[in-house]
Amino acid sequence: MVSGVLNAIAKLAKQHITMVIVTHEIEFARQIADQAIFVEDGEILAQGPANEILSSTGSGRIADFVNSLENRGQPETANVLKGIRQLTSTVSK
Repeated sequence: MVSGVLNAIAKLAKQHITMVIVTHEIEFARQIADQAIFVEDGEILAQGPANEILSSTGSGRIADFVNSLENRGQPETANVLKGIRQLTSTVSK
């Protein structure tokens, strides 16, 4: 089910459709999003380019959160991301 939803979102992104998505799928968000907002307890902690906001480098709450999700292995999501990389590479050309 997760892969079906992620694939549908990727196809919409390829069509340049604006979306607001709430997810813990960090790598997916990095691949699809232009902008990201990190919210915790109803407060915006960071907002900006997705590749910067969703970076696991650095220190602080956001990096800790991203690292915790990256380390939980999700093979289904990994397979979907391969397809998304192909979609996004054709979008950016």
